[in-house]
Amino acid sequence: MASSVRPHTMSLSDVTTTPESPIFTPTPTWNNSSRGRIVHNTNEPVTIAIVLGLIAGIVGIILLIYYLISLITKKCSVDIPKSEDTDVAPSPIEQIIVQEEQASV
Repeated sequence: MASSVRPHTMSLSDVTTTPESPIFTPTPTWNNSSRGRIVHNTNEPVTIAIVLGLIAGIVGIILLIYYLISLITKKCSVDIPKSEDTDVAPSPIEQIIVQEEQASV
């Protein structure tokens, strides 16, 4: 069985050309307005859904980054036990806690 494929010989002076319109790509239809807009094959609801999806994705990414940053920089609150020993003076942190409790009452 002989091969039907044969190499194409081309010299350096030959000029290559491509067809005006590709075979598999549909040619866009142009609007006759002065701005020359392309008429797309998608309708308005599809375009709106794509735009809203992009907006939701961007907002979601921003919120995710905010959440991750808040997890990283989160300050953990530690309960400081009050000293029951009356001979020892309370620490400055304990004094602040006592003042806050008295102010809230």
